[in-house]
Amino acid sequence: MINVLHIAHNLALTSGITTVLKNYFPYIDKSTFHFDFATFEKWDIPTADDYFKSEGSQVFELTRPSLLGASKFVNELAKVLKEQNYQIVHLHDPIFQMLVKKAIKKSKKKIKFAVHSHNSQLSSKFFSRIRNKFLIIGVNKNADIKLACSDLAGKCLFGNHKFDIIKNGINVENFKFDAEIRNQMREKYNIKNELVVVHSGRFCKEKNHNKLIDVFNALTKKVDCRLFLLGEGPLIDNYVEKVKNLGLSDKVEFVGYTNKSKDYFCMSDVLVLPSLNEGLSLVLIEAQYNGLPCVASNACSKMSKISNKFSFMPLKESNEKWADEIIRLTKTTNRETMDCDNSFKIENCVSTLEDIYKESLNG
Repeated sequence: MINVLHIAHNLALTSGITTVLKNYFPYIDKSTFHFDFATFEKWDIPTADDYFKSEGSQVFELTRPSLLGASKFVNELAKVLKEQNYQIVHLHDPIFQMLVKKAIKKSKKKIKFAVHSHNSQLSSKFFSRIRNKFLIIGVNKNADIKLACSDLAGKCLFGNHKFDIIKNGINVENFKFDAEIRNQMREKYNIKNELVVVHSGRFCKEKNHNKLIDVFNALTKKVDCRLFLLGEGPLIDNYVEKVKNLGLSDKVEFVGYTNKSKDYFCMSDVLVLPSLNEGLSLVLIEAQYNGLPCVASNACSKMSKISNKFSFMPLKESNEKWADEIIRLTKTTNRETMDCDNSFKIENCVSTLEDIYKESLNG
């Protein structure tokens, strides 16, 4: 049995990393691999802890590795590694790579260290980027396994060093377009002929809701439309206020967290994602497998485009140009016949990860 400990901030259901882990988990060969999890940051929102525990995994809660809590984090993690039998530690928060490496050394166990890059920038904030550049020093030496969700995410963390891309795979069947669901959802929200825009993402700076709302405001001047915002996050009140100030409250729906994103994709006509940075957005992949046209910022990886109904837009481009592109892209779309690249099928992605794990232990 190959035992793997995944380390992440937390297992919040709103986290993209949690979504990736939950997508992979059912398809991992359980006769060969066992996954446990270690987290170090609590938020007062629903998590996947109970789900993983119910499937036989352990979830360890560690002290957050802050300036004052770094030693305690290292000691707690080292204790877990000493008491358990892990062959691989898989870190999903690269800025803590030095501390995790210390814990592995302190455990005196022979453990392979995997570091996984999920973002195309170290941070959207200037001072955080400076700090994080320091925190990733030595990552290419410390990591036995270098992983990234996309080309941009890999280059961001590992530079010109070799890394393996593990695509954020999904169960394609779970996101197929359903005309009946579309009709039911549009009836629920009393949608007639409006163009429906959807966005799914945490309300944080990186997702760039400011740009999204400004683009939607420009779109309302051109067509009758509605905007549905899926997700939660610390900045949500700011955007509720912005929508109110723009007089758009009757056109914008703050849905909150939902595990029925497929239903909203089926209901909608286009997904818009003006992110400041994205390693590789799982939402874009899910939406395209649903047959939903997508307009995304050029800060997103080119690997995000797996269909012909996809457009990259420069962030500096005017809101009016974004609105025009949304209208253009949604004019002729057959949701049930849109072809997508199958490289994000979960079975293929899991197989790649399993092979990388095995090769690292045989090397």
